[in-house]
Amino acid sequence: MNGGAWGLDPAAFASNDDSFGSYNPTVGLVPDEGGNYWIRVRPYYSSATGFTGHAGAYTFKIQRTMTERISASDRVGTAVQVSKRGMSTQPLASRAERTILLANSMNYPDALAGAALVHAYGGQGSLLLTPQASLPSTVAAEIIRSGARNVYILGGESVISPTVFAQVQALSPTLNVKRVAGTDRFATSIAIAQEARARLGVRRFAIVAYAFNYPDALAATPISAWNGIPVFLTRTEYISTQALAAMSSIGVTDVIIVGSTSVVSNAVFDGCAAQMGGTNHVLRVSGANRYETAKEIALWSSDLKGPGSRGDGTIGTPSFSTGLVSLSTNHLGLASGENFPDALSGGVMCGVNGMPLLLTPKSTVTGYIYDVYSTLPAGKTDFFNDAGSPPQIGTSFVFGSSAAVGKLPVLIFSMMQGY
Repeated sequence: MNGGAWGLDPAAFASNDDSFGSYNPTVGLVPDEGGNYWIRVRPYYSSATGFTGHAGAYTFKIQRTMTERISASDRVGTAVQVSKRGMSTQPLASRAERTILLANSMNYPDALAGAALVHAYGGQGSLLLTPQASLPSTVAAEIIRSGARNVYILGGESVISPTVFAQVQALSPTLNVKRVAGTDRFATSIAIAQEARARLGVRRFAIVAYAFNYPDALAATPISAWNGIPVFLTRTEYISTQALAAMSSIGVTDVIIVGSTSVVSNAVFDGCAAQMGGTNHVLRVSGANRYETAKEIALWSSDLKGPGSRGDGTIGTPSFSTGLVSLSTNHLGLASGENFPDALSGGVMCGVNGMPLLLTPKSTVTGYIYDVYSTLPAGKTDFFNDAGSPPQIGTSFVFGSSAAVGKLPVLIFSMMQGY
């Protein structure tokens, strides 16, 4: 509500509107735009008996939302807006160390593996998306605006053309542009891991994720970006000898497998364990579906679940429980679990800022975020109660328009954050 004197709702008064619905004791209104809003609260009314039941005092609260939506009209534009939001306040002097990751807008494997490189030059960075054939002017403008001096082209020429490479190079003579690629998605993930070793030093941890779907690796993107953990993509049935050899060459001693045995089999777990020297060097983080897996990854990566002591700011495997710096639930990210583009750039922004990413269906929040709105199977729990309800959460972010993440999930997500 804004400005003006209090008074009757003029439209309702003029129309003699005596119809009203029945609502739960607590309801929320999220205005679509600024303006005047009238709220009328009355006890239950029956035409036969008049006002009955629920009479008494009502409490009206105005809460400034703690959730910020970052979006544009398409996936390329949303990634640009995420980049602007993530790198809008840093001092100009720090921009020489910024890194842009550039990935194909219509495919996900190279972007999922590339998150580890966002800190390759010691500073901040973001992930932008481009079509295969030509660099959009909006993306070019964001590379220039960011002041980044380093651009990684993720993937081979079949996913990002030589034309795009040349267009990026032409933006500035000071740009350091490098393509990181292999012959396929598996080889590209290995090449990215080797580049992470070259830029960041020995990588003690690696993430292993399924190569032919995106949700589990998306949810792991923040911890990958935050700690520079390379992501190795794998088939369900086995992990390649090339991936295991690459892990050895970059110094990996411990592995985090994201996803259930239906996507990353026990054979992959056993192969990693044999390479690392025992099962206590491998930790599987998973749930019954993509939403529970995202919840479990968020809890583990935020030091709220898993091996080691709670609250010490470190996480890891049973053998090395203090090997990684944890994320924090002071802030959260939320993205669609039904499509990948917005979560790609959003996950990198979450990782740069040390916060986890949760996934949701479009139309209603999944019970694995907040179980009041969806009945969970026996023994299953939701994120907010597991994290401490309500956790102390400040401003959080929703990535993508209402076409990707609808208003209801955003409302519930906002209401569950600490005030």
